[in-house]
Amino acid sequence: MAWATEAVPQEEWRALRLRALEVHFLAECVLGSAVLSRSAPAGAGERLHAVVREEDGRELARLRTAWVAREG
Repeated sequence: MAWATEAVPQEEWRALRLRALEVHFLAECVLGSAVLSRSAPAGAGERLHAVVREEDGRELARLRTAWVAREG
């Protein structure tokens, strides 16, 4: 989950807080594997995330996050 949320732009981290998280684990990863974290806006305060193993492009996890504005 940490790998997925690392792909959220810094501006959003400063302005928003995580409200909800849905995770689907799809494959395993072993120590030493390089992973790539992708994130894209999905509308209505949500983002879609994918964690992918670089060596073979296999998707390891798929996530949906929901964000709300930080208070004060």
